[in-house]
Order: sequence, then C-alpha cells, then structure tokens
Amino acid sequence: MKKKPILLGTSIAVLFLIFTGLVFLPAVLSSDVLKPRVLKAVNERLPGKLQVAKWRFKWFSGIEAKGIIYDHRQENIFIEVAELKGYRGLVQLMVNAPNLGGIEIIRPQVLFYFSEKQRKKGPAKSEPSQAAGLPAIAGILKITDGTIRTVNLNGKEKTVVKDLDLFLDVSDIEKPISYRVLLTSGDSIGRFAGEGTLTLSADNPLDLNAIQSDASLKITDWELEDTLAILASQGNYPHGKGRLNADMTVQGSSAEALNLKGNLSIKRLELWGGPLKTDHPRIKDIATKLDANITKGRLSIQQLNFKSSVAQGTAQGDVSDQGDRQFSGSASVNLVEIFSQLPQTLKLRRDTKLSEGTLVLSYNVKSTGTVTAFDSSAKIDRLKGASGGKTIAWNQPISLTARGEKRPDGIQLDKLSLRSAFVNADGQGDLANMKGTLSADLAAAIKELKKFVDIREWNASGQLFAKFDIKEAAPDINAASLNLDIRKLALSRSGHTILPQQDAKADLTTTVRRARRLSASQFQEPNLTVQSTMARGNFKADHLQLNDSGKTPAVKNLAVDAKFNLQQISEVLQNFNKLPPATRLAGDAHLQTSGTLDTRQLTLNSTRVDARNFQYRMGNKSIREERLTLQTKGRLNFANRSAGLAPIQISSSAGTITIPQLTVNDWSNVQNDIKTQAQADLDLAKLFEAYGDFIELPEKTKVTGKGKVDLNIDFSSPTSQFLKVRADLSPFQLTSDTLPPISEDRVKLTADLKRKPDGSVLTIENVQLNSTPLSLSAAGDLNQAGPHKKLNAAGSINLDLKMLSPYLEKIAGPQQITITGKGNNPFQLKMVSGGQRWMDSLRQTDFSGAIRADSINAFGLDISATEIPIRVANESALAKLAATANGGQLNLQPTLHLQKEPFMLTLPQDTIILKDVKITDAIAEQLMSKIHPVFQGAVQAEGQVDLHMQHFNWPLDSQYRDQTDFAGTLRLKGVRINSTKMLTGILALVGVRGNEMDFGDLDVDFVARNGRIETSPIRLEIDGYPIALHGSVGFDKSLDYTAKIPITPKLVGDKAYTYLEGVTIDVPIRGNSSNPDIDKSTVQQASTSLAEQALQKSLQKGVQNVLEQLLKK
Repeated sequence: MKKKPILLGTSIAVLFLIFTGLVFLPAVLSSDVLKPRVLKAVNERLPGKLQVAKWRFKWFSGIEAKGIIYDHRQENIFIEVAELKGYRGLVQLMVNAPNLGGIEIIRPQVLFYFSEKQRKKGPAKSEPSQAAGLPAIAGILKITDGTIRTVNLNGKEKTVVKDLDLFLDVSDIEKPISYRVLLTSGDSIGRFAGEGTLTLSADNPLDLNAIQSDASLKITDWELEDTLAILASQGNYPHGKGRLNADMTVQGSSAEALNLKGNLSIKRLELWGGPLKTDHPRIKDIATKLDANITKGRLSIQQLNFKSSVAQGTAQGDVSDQGDRQFSGSASVNLVEIFSQLPQTLKLRRDTKLSEGTLVLSYNVKSTGTVTAFDSSAKIDRLKGASGGKTIAWNQPISLTARGEKRPDGIQLDKLSLRSAFVNADGQGDLANMKGTLSADLAAAIKELKKFVDIREWNASGQLFAKFDIKEAAPDINAASLNLDIRKLALSRSGHTILPQQDAKADLTTTVRRARRLSASQFQEPNLTVQSTMARGNFKADHLQLNDSGKTPAVKNLAVDAKFNLQQISEVLQNFNKLPPATRLAGDAHLQTSGTLDTRQLTLNSTRVDARNFQYRMGNKSIREERLTLQTKGRLNFANRSAGLAPIQISSSAGTITIPQLTVNDWSNVQNDIKTQAQADLDLAKLFEAYGDFIELPEKTKVTGKGKVDLNIDFSSPTSQFLKVRADLSPFQLTSDTLPPISEDRVKLTADLKRKPDGSVLTIENVQLNSTPLSLSAAGDLNQAGPHKKLNAAGSINLDLKMLSPYLEKIAGPQQITITGKGNNPFQLKMVSGGQRWMDSLRQTDFSGAIRADSINAFGLDISATEIPIRVANESALAKLAATANGGQLNLQPTLHLQKEPFMLTLPQDTIILKDVKITDAIAEQLMSKIHPVFQGAVQAEGQVDLHMQHFNWPLDSQYRDQTDFAGTLRLKGVRINSTKMLTGILALVGVRGNEMDFGDLDVDFVARNGRIETSPIRLEIDGYPIALHGSVGFDKSLDYTAKIPITPKLVGDKAYTYLEGVTIDVPIRGNSSNPDIDKSTVQQASTSLAEQALQKSLQKGVQNVLEQLLKK
C-alpha cells in the first residue's frame, strides 16, 4: 500500500519536469548558454564559419535571428544578414515540417573577393550532375533590400547590385509557382526585372521536361564593367564596359513546345587589358535577335541574326535528340574595323591604315548518324589602305575552300584549296590515302605582308615547294613521305644577314600505323635528311609514338648524325633573342648521338660532339680551340628537368677533363642542385692561350706548366652540401715583361667548403696554398643572400720575403732593395661583390695583415728588424714601415693606388722619411746620387742626412714613367766625402789638388718632372775657390748640369790672373752620372779668350803708365 503513493508521486514529479522543460525549451534554445554549442556543432560541418549575434525561438509565434554572418573568405565569399524571420513556430514546424510557412531575409549583403589565388586557380571543374527531384517543401520566400559587393586586390569595395528583392511562392505545388525578382545596378542606372510562373505536371511533378513555363526577362541599361571585371579576375580575359539591354520571353514546355524569343544589344562596348595588351577596341552597337523553339527534343533555330560595326551574319538550323543536325550560315567581317581596333594584337605597322577590305565566310554542315558533311569557304577580294603616306593594296583575292566529310575513321577531303598571289596549296584524300602540294614565293609573301604587318626589318627570298603523299600499305598502315625544297633561300633582319643565300632540302619518309585517334598514331622507321649550309645530317629511329596528351612523343633507337655551322646558328639565335647580342660562335660542330626517348626521358646510349676551329666570343673576350670534343652517355628527364650523365670526357688543346658521373636534379637551378666529381689534366700555357681573355691576367703575362685538378661537389643533398678542390701545378712558371719570373717545381691548392642547402651561405672550412715563396691557410664564409655577395675570411700567410727582392728591384732598380724574413702572419679579408658578379671587387675589398722583416737593405740603408702592417681598402694598398736605419729614424708609408692604370705609388705629403741618418758610402751611392750626381762614387762619406718629401707619385709601369712627379729636400748635416768623379774632373780643370770635399750644412731642393730630377744649386768652397753646380739628372742617368768655376792662375797664368781674379766660367757637364763628360774645350776656349783680354788690359795699363810718367817730366 505504501508503494502506490511513492510511485504516483514520482510519476507526477517526472511529468512536471517534462512539462516545465517543454515550457521553457524556447527560452533555453534562445539563451547564450546553448547557442555556442549549437554553432560549434554546425561549424564542424560547414566549410566556412557561421556566427549569429542573437536568435529567438517560440512555440507558436515564429523564429527570429539577427546579426547572421557566414565567413568563408578562404573561397572569397562573405555573407552578412541583418535579420531573418520565420513566421511559423516550433509547434507548427513539428506538426508539418515540409511547410516552412513564410521566411523573410532582410538586408542580406554578399561580398565577393578577387584574389591572386583565384586568378591562378582558374574556373572550377564541374562535377558530374546527380539526378534530383524537387524537394517536397512548401512556403513563401521573401528577400528584401539585398546588396552584392565586390572587393578588389587593394581591398576597395564596390557595389555591384543593390535593392535586390525576391519573391517566391511555393505554398502549393499543385498550383502554379510564381516568382518575381527585381534588382538595381550599383550605379543606380541599370534595372533587372524578371517574373513568371512554373506549372508542374499533375501526373509527374518531378518531370522537368513537363514543366510549363511562362517567363519574361527585361534588362535595361545594365553596365557590364563589373561583370567583365569578375571574368578578368578568373584568368587572362579583358576588362571592359558597355550597356546591356535585353528583352526575352520563354513560353511552353520542352516536352511539347518551348518557344524562346528575344533581343539582346550592347551599347558602346569597350574592351582593354588581358590578351589585348595595348589595344582598346570600341564597338558602338551590337544587336542580336533570336527566335527558336524546342519541340519534343528537337531544337530549331528559325532566326539568329547578329549585327555590329565589326561583323554581321545570320545562322539557322536544327538539332535533334538523335544527334542529326543541319546548320548553315554566312558572315562578313569588316577588316577595316578589325585592323583599326586591334593593331597591336595583329602586330600591324603603326603607320598602316586600312580603308577597304571584307572577309566573307560561309558554311553548310549536315550530320546524319556518324557522318558529318561540310562545305565552307573564306574569301578576301581586296585589301586597300595607306602606309607611310603611300597607297598599298592587295589586288589579288585570297580564298580558302574546304569540302568533305568527317567520319568515325577520319576526315575525307574532297577538296582543300588555298589561292593567293604568293602562296598556293591543294590537297585531297583521307587519312589512308592523301596527297597535297604547296608552293610559295617567299619574297612576294614578305613584300605583301609588310604592307600591313609590322615586319619591316625582315627580308626573305626564295622559292618554296612542298609535297606530301600518304598511301595505304595495309589496313591501318600507311607509307608517308614529305619533300621540302627551298631554292635560293635567304633571310635577313635590319640589313644584317641571318641566312646567306642557300638551297635547303628536307626529306622525310616513314610508315604510319594509324590509331583510332591520330594523336595516338605510331611512326615506324622515320628517316629525316636535311641539307643546307647551316646544318646537314640525318635523323632516324625505329619508331616514334605519339600520345593523346600532346606531350613529348616516345622515340625508340633514335640516331642523329649531323653537322652544324656554328656562326650561322649563333646569328639566327641572336636575331630571335635566344643568345646575347655580344655573344658569337664560330666553327663547325659534328654531333653523333643515339638513344631512346620515352615518357619525356631521353636515354643517351652514346653522344659525341666534335667542334673544329671553335670560337666563342663575348664582347672583346674570346675562346679559341682548334678542336674541342665531348663524349658522354646517360639520361635527360624533361619532366622534372633532371640529368644523369656518366662519364663525361672533354678534350681540348688545353688538356682533358673527366667527369665520372654528373647528377643534376633540376637543371633550371644547376648551381643549387648538382652532384659530380671531375678530374682535369691541363697544359697551363695552352689553357691561358685559349681562355686567357676570361682569366684576365695582367697584360704581357704568361703562365706555363702542367696542372692536375680534382673537383668533388655535391649541392643536391637536403642536409649536407660540400665542395672540395685539389689542385697540383707541377711545374709552374709565371713570366711578365714588367716583373721577374716566378718558377716553382710544385704549387698545391686545397679547398674544403660546405654550403647551406638553400645556397645562401658557403662556409670555407679550409683553404691552403703551398709553394716556395708563399704558404697560405684560411677559413671563413661567403654569404650569397641578398643583392651582393659578402666574403669574410681569416687566416695566416707565410711569405718568404727574400723572394720579393727581385720584384722590388723591378720597381726601384737593381741591387737597391734586399729583404729577408719568413714566418706565419695573421690576416683578415672582407670582400663585397658588385651585384651577383665579382666585377670591380677590389673596390669593395678590405684586407689587413702584416709581414715580419728580419732584415732590410734599401738604397744603402740598413733597416732594423720590424713588423710591417699592410692594409688594402678603397682600391688602395697601404704599408707602414717605422724603424731605425743607420743610427737614425725611417718613417715610410707608401700607398699603392689600384683604381686605374697605371697603378701609382705615392707617399703622404710633407713627410720626413729620414731623420739623422748617418751617411755611408752605400747611402751616398744608392740614394743621394739618385737625387744629385755629385754623390756618385763617393767614398769615405760621413755626416748625417735628412730626407723631406713634399709629394711623391711614381707609376709602377715603366712605360708611364713620364708621369712621375715628386719634390723634396735633401738636408745635409756636416757632410764630408772624398771627391767623386764629377768633382775630381772639375777640380782638375781649376787646378786645385785634393780629394776631400766639405759640404757642411746644406739643403738641396729637388723636383722630378718629365723624366728628370732638377736640383737647386750646390755651392762649395775648395782651396779658397767658390764652385757652384746646378742642373738635372734623368731617370736614365743622363746629365744636364753646369759647373760655375773660378778663373785660377793655372788656367790663365799669374800675370793674366791679376786682371781676371773673381771671374767665373760656366762649364757644361753631360754624359751620365757614372761617367760625367766635362767639356774641357769650353774651359780652354774661355781661358784663352780671357787671357787675351787680360793681356790687352795689361798693355793698355802699361802705355797709360808710360804716358803718365812722360807728362810728369
């Protein structure tokens, strides 16, 4: 008894909870608590994302939603709806779900985005249609105040459609379905209005063919610019604008009779961009009229007319559902309008205008079963216009006629004919038996085409004859031949000969095994022979298989034996922009190869290229080889652009290069995707003789010897890439007209480098150069990312300075400089390329290092051991030498300027190079005598000297020595020397004995210009007599000095000296500094003359004394 009240209470509680849940279900569904879960479940099934700001559900009064957004911009669409209303509640929908009642969509906005992804992707592929019937639903749909916008690549929005209103009444499918749509264009001018009814068949509502339609569509002044912009965003289509007007009606059903009538016109159509390039055609009016009906599966076109300023025509015909069809029509194309509207597309000459010309087309096609008969023609009677102020015309008609049938087994041509003043062709037959001929006058063809097409720079001449013949040898097998004969063929461009006049012939024979589709046919034993001065040879194979895809055919056992004139080929390639203008090839090449081409992969069984008298020229640089050969075998894959060749043998006058295996995974990016090893055995003299222009050695420099090089490179690995070089030059000699030779028994180079897989950084793990005068070890990296390459390296140099002495002597003179020292010295190097090439790289080179000199003897100076810093920057090399020298100080900072030739050695202005340096015989001989010859041959020299240099410019190349310019002061302090050759000769003339000369403290200024050093006068007093020297000495040691010497008793006698005391004589000194030539005859003549003058003075004075004494008496 107690259980019954408990069960009753529980049942009441459950019913209460259910009732409460039902009452509050709309509120729960409308709450923000459940909405996120619902939307999440929905979005998991949608490609985009759905958002709803607010929704509300009711049992009886309907459903509302606001702020609805569907975001699928990944596919370039975004939809926003201000409000959605459903006028049936949850109870009504549950009772009768197919009846949706009324649904109203208020202010929907649709945005379409244009993107590059969309442009590249192109139109979407259509999926196979699935048969579907009409859904069994009922209701009324209403859309009000809709908008469609587009968003361009720059994010700018544009309204395409506005005021969109749609009304669709499907409240009862047993009654006519009515619809109405109205919308306005974005510019508020265009109108689109459509309305009608659809009546479903009472017996079968799902039969689409039985639907009775009564519809009308009217478009008024609708601007096409936005529509064409959408089309252009999908691919290479032109933009445009124009006003569309249309008035169309559709009445009836396709099961009985469906009539389509209407007119369509476009006003002021303009097109631009896309394939039109710079052309901007404008067509004033286009009008089209259609009258057609569909009756029991048969389409009949009673009238299809089109008319515009460009073309007009008519077409009529019908098509049955059994495939039978018959169409005929005609059209005329206004070539004057076409030429004027599309000059760039047709590549017409700029100054060409067409005034007369019409293309007339006609066709008639009739199909019955599997056979289609056709009869078509095209004809241009006359073309007339003006070009360059002159009247031009094609007065001879051009016509093309084609008549025949298309059958399942191919095309049967009863007649194919082309007739014109410069080319004629005829053909007839089918794929089993066909023949044809073609003849053309190339000069006449070019002449006529030039009148209208912009090919004025081209000229051609010759007579072309072609003949082909196809005969059936067996079912589906044909014997085919093609003969091409061009007589006196010549081709030129802009007056430059591309092909000199020659005869060219080509003969092709093959057996064709026909397939159902021509693209799948097989050519057995094709054999092509070509004869011309540019190329001659034979190409043959066992068979050639075409394929349906139109890609590379398959060729089995291909064999090529051909010879080529490289000069003519390079000229042709240049004129077609396939070879740089400054590049030239010359010589003859013989190609022999055999292999198989299958699935876009060419397998080479053997290949040999033999070039004779080969020349490659790029600008003013060239490569010359009497004979160059290449032999290899392997594969070339054109699908993925990969190659595998093994081995490769290259032979030339310079030596041989052997590559055991070469692997390239992508030849469009060879430098980033290559794997190979190579060995080279080279004759260095012949290598530099043939390729020296590209190696760029200094002028008059030669390299001889033998070289072996091993290269191991792998740039194909995705993780570890490397380059290894081993070079052994044995022997090696470098000679130059300006520098002493370098002769080495052996020079070795080792380089180990690693590279990042993206090619951005090359790590130099180790570079070593070993030779007698120089050893080098370095490491660093080469950064190739960005517009400039950057090299950073550091290491050590071990330089035997003793080996530098001959080079320094070449600059300073023999036995002027000797230097010793050897040891490792660190260095750092930074370089930046000019763009991606190492041109003018010296401009961006920064080198710093030092050398250790154990001893230096230069110009008689004994310089203490010192370290000499060296810096190369801004196209200049700077060294600093500060040390003690002969008890004094040496401060030398030479700079070698490498910006341009001649390279110039300079010193800083106003520099004291020597200070308090003790004079020795060697200093007097090797340094001081270079400035003043009076010190040449000095012995027992003593004193001190300072050297002050105002400026110094010395070209390294002796042929520019006349550009030498320097000036300074030689400061002598307490200098005494025994007499030199020059002074001894002068003193002998004067009659003074003694060898010791005391210069005391004296400044000697000097200036070098025009190949000579001019000094200020030196004044000495010897045995009480003053002597002065002034003049110049040449770089060739030639003398042009004058000695001002006094008259002494020895020269004129004691008696004459009484009258000539204090008188001086200028004595020329010529010869050279080693052997001065003092002009004694000048002294003798001057002394005799002076003595006679003194005697006359003496007689005059004696007579005067006698007269004075007589007068006194």
